[in-house]
Amino acid sequence: MARLMEHSDTDSSLRGFVSSLVSILLKVMIYITALGMLGVETTSFVVIMGAAGLALSGTLQNAAGGVMILLFKALQSVKCD
Repeated sequence: MARLMEHSDTDSSLRGFVSSLVSILLKVMIYITALGMLGVETTSFVVIMGAAGLALSGTLQNAAGGVMILLFKALQSVKCD
């Protein structure tokens, strides 16, 4: 993922953010899947993650806004070149 974004000349701050976000999400999904395969009920983990998402909704909105600004900035530089 990082190599693909580097090849497409994506902004370095966006590259770091997206690659760490993808890494964290993949690790969480692997842990939950592994726990489910071991027989642990995973519904409570999913509920806790949903509640955390609701609690952090303002922060997540600000992060999404920042990512959109960086994406639009990258798109403008592509159109101008």
